[in-house]
Parts: sequence; C-alpha cells; structure tokens
Amino acid sequence: MAKKAPLVVAVVLTWNDSQAALKCVRSVLASDYANLQVVLLDNASNDGTPAAAGTAFGANKRFSLIVNDSNRGYVANNVGIKEGLKRGADFVLILNNDTVVEKNAVSRMVATAVDYPNAAAIAPLLVLGNDPTRVWSAGTGFNSIIFKPVLWGRGKPVSCFTEPREVPLAVGAALLVRTQAIRKVGLLDEKYFIYNEETKWEILMKRAGYTFVLEPAARVVHSVGEAFGGGETPVATYYLVRNRGYLIADLCPLYLKPIAYASLLAETVLRAVRGIVSGKHGHASAALTGLGHFLTGVTGRKPGMK
Repeated sequence: MAKKAPLVVAVVLTWNDSQAALKCVRSVLASDYANLQVVLLDNASNDGTPAAAGTAFGANKRFSLIVNDSNRGYVANNVGIKEGLKRGADFVLILNNDTVVEKNAVSRMVATAVDYPNAAAIAPLLVLGNDPTRVWSAGTGFNSIIFKPVLWGRGKPVSCFTEPREVPLAVGAALLVRTQAIRKVGLLDEKYFIYNEETKWEILMKRAGYTFVLEPAARVVHSVGEAFGGGETPVATYYLVRNRGYLIADLCPLYLKPIAYASLLAETVLRAVRGIVSGKHGHASAALTGLGHFLTGVTGRKPGMK
C-alpha cells in the first residue's frame, strides 16, 4: 500500500490587498500537489478581502478563511501555524500575499523535504515579479559577528541556481516549514510584529540541530508589496532597526554584543544620514525612532500604526 503524501497546510497572510491575496490563493489551489489545504489569514483588512475570498473560493473544500480582529503583522502567521498543527499537518507553507506559487513548487519542496529529513524548512527560489528570469532571494546569509541577515542572490539569473543546497537561513515570504521543528522551538516571537521574527525563529531551529535547504526547482514569484511595510519604506526601516536590536538582545552571544550593538548604531546613523541627504526625511525619522523604541522597550506594532 502506497504511503500517504505528507499533509501541507498553506497559510497565506494578507492585509488590505484583495487582488494580490486572491491571486496567491488561486496559484496555491492550482498546485499539482494533491494533499494540500489553503488557509487565507486576513489581518483585519478593510478593503473587502474576506468577502471577495469567500465568493471566489468558498465552494472549494480545500480552502478556509480566518479573519483576525486586528492587524497583527507577520507574526499573525502564528494563528495559521496553530491551525496547521491542529489539522495534523506535516508541513506549513507560509506565504506572503504578494507571492505567486508555480504549479510544481509545492511538490518540489515536499520532495526535497523528504530527501533532507533534518531540514527545518525548504526555501523555494524567489524570483522577481517584474523579471522572473532573475532572483529576488536564494536564501539568506547571516553575519554572526554583527548579527545581521542578508539576502542571497538578488538580481542574479535563475540559471545560477540549479541544485538543492543548504543555506544559513531562509526568507519568510515563502517557506515550507516542518511542523516537527515548530513543535520543538515554538512559534514566532510576537514582540517583533514584522521583520527579523523569522530570523530569530530560524536561529532557534538551527540551534536545535536543524538545517535549511534551498530548492531552486521550486519557484515562487515575489512582487514586494506595501501591505506589511515591504520594500524601501519608512515602516520597513523602523522595524528593521528596532527588531535587529531585539534580535541582538535575544540571541547574540554576550561577548559579541558590543560589536553587534555598535554595528546597529552605525546602521541607524547611516540610514538617517542617507534619508536626510536624499530628502527622504521619513526614513531618517523612522531609523532614529526604531532605535529609540528598542532602547525604551517598545514592542509589537509601532504606536500609532493601523
């Protein structure tokens, strides 16, 4: 008797971008992987996303909708992860709403997860929305001295990546996560709200003995949206600065913290100066506010943000 394929529960997180959310869900439902369920996790959108999704997919038994009562940022994925665990999923596929999954991507990632049983997660090759022949991310590097992640492969031709390979970390925009690893280390740290929360999560998984693997044959198109502060925005700047501080505080070895904090201060000053010189004063203010809020212990959603 053939062994049943692992159960994958895909969690598509969205906020106020119904067209992108529907496009993402539609791409997942069109996957050639059969044992797949899709949860659209709405972060209290006010643009009619839940109603539109219900109309588009309500008749599909593999689709379900969860609506949060407020915008909880990227860490709202914890709600979807818990749902996946409750359903007995072997893997949770975390997806931002600004992604589109190619037809064979899920099956490729699951096959690679089976081949690499010690992998906490399988990362697809994220390709640029405006040029799918080029890479948005091929995994994430990590400087353990200054405690800072950096995207790998940005702008390179997809042909540069042909075989599965271990990578230091992975990008949270699209990630197939083994539920066994989640049970071992727990959920995303909700004080981060967005940015660096998946970095902390993945470092904990690595410290628990797991690895991360890039599967370049699994491709996901990533058109960076603004819903979660994506791209070069003051919102992104604020959380990147603030939460890097928390990442250092939470996980950086004591003997490296002076170096890492000095690097954080330098990054903040550089972002502020660059913002002032370029006339983008919002970026400068966001960088300085992010550092100030880290130093004063502000967590979760930025005060005043919707």
